[in-house]
Amino acid sequence: MRRMILLALVGCGGVDSDPGATALVRVSGAQFYPGAMPAATTDVRVTAIESLNNTIWAGQVNKALGGRLAGAGLAVAIGFPDDTGYWIVPAGAADLNTPDELTWSAKASFSDALSAGRHDLEVAAVDANGRLGPPNALTLTVNARQLDLTDAKLAFALHWDTEADLDLHVVLPGEPAVIVWSGNLNSYIPPAPGDPVDPAAAAAGGILDFDSNSQCVIDGRREENVVWRGATAAPAHGTYTVLVDAFSLCAATTAHWSIDVYRDADATSLAHAEGTAGDADTRFDHIASSGVRALTFDY
Repeated sequence: MRRMILLALVGCGGVDSDPGATALVRVSGAQFYPGAMPAATTDVRVTAIESLNNTIWAGQVNKALGGRLAGAGLAVAIGFPDDTGYWIVPAGAADLNTPDELTWSAKASFSDALSAGRHDLEVAAVDANGRLGPPNALTLTVNARQLDLTDAKLAFALHWDTEADLDLHVVLPGEPAVIVWSGNLNSYIPPAPGDPVDPAAAAAGGILDFDSNSQCVIDGRREENVVWRGATAAPAHGTYTVLVDAFSLCAATTAHWSIDVYRDADATSLAHAEGTAGDADTRFDHIASSGVRALTFDY
């Protein structure tokens, strides 16, 4: 009986055939309703919204959301107030710790057109008659996925689309090869013990800016860059090899990645490669030379 009510709720009259492809947020397995989310006309409520990390990137896919709803709520409506529409997803089973409340879960993907800054994603409970309760807001901070190329002599950029732990490895020209990765953050080779350190030379090396989602501690960044920056930066001439190592998928099914190479502070990508990491890619040693060979670049 409850399943029939849910089917009627999601498939009720007035539903447009628009799949929400142009919406700023898209929810997997949910029904899209064009137009503004209706005002509250009942007191059914969302009692909890759960999100592992409230920092996202434009273009992020399959962000896990969840929570609970109380009263006569049988589904939740999800959407941005200024979007082209909103989504309704049926609730799940009763919560084990709060049996009089139902759980809900959703996988949300965000458009590349979503502007940087703070956005309130509204979540409202829906009853069997399709009436909405008062919305709760989940404030998301959207970071524009854009490498700062100011004063960059050479830059390698890795992006990916799910909350996995991928690692950028850049193999420099020469023998023995220096590899910049999370285990060696700078291409600068320090002097032998007792010899003086040149701070300017260290600052001029190729530097990994961040180890994103390290050990599946999700930071929402999903971007790693190795950059030679500043007037004294002097990238070695020769052939660079870029590797993408899938350390862990962190419960994601796959992770689609892309690599771009930039030179002399120019935002035009001089080399580009894409690929998809699966479970098999995580089953190797994760050392300096690990990873899928994404591309080579002659500098």
